[in-house]
Amino acid sequence: MSFPAISFRICLLTGFLASFALEPLRASRFFNLFSPDLFVQFNIQLTAEGEIRYSVYADKKTLIKQGKMGFHLLGQAPLEKGFRWLSIDTSSVDERWEPHWGEERQLRKRCSRMVVQFEQTATGKRLDLECMVFNDGVG
Repeated sequence: MSFPAISFRICLLTGFLASFALEPLRASRFFNLFSPDLFVQFNIQLTAEGEIRYSVYADKKTLIKQGKMGFHLLGQAPLEKGFRWLSIDTSSVDERWEPHWGEERQLRKRCSRMVVQFEQTATGKRLDLECMVFNDGVG
């Protein structure tokens, strides 16, 4: 077997594996993010029409059921459907910070964080959504 044939097969296999690795993101319709104590849950969903929806639960009780997310900007087409997932990045945050006023000298910020990137396929516009789920709420 010659070198160019091996090189071509490796490139083809690499491209196939890369597209296979992204398939779960394309196929998935929702993602969950839990607070550090698992009490609060944030769910983000992409409908078949590409609408972004979200739900919030606490202690397994529904607080917000199927909230719809979108934007109407003056003089532009609405940003409310036709989205696709681009990426999802999750992380845990545990840091202390000093407020400018108040009785406490330091406050603790402890949460689960998710940044979701969407693209509206018809316009190419991107939307980055940052969600933080704390033990006592969602931001």
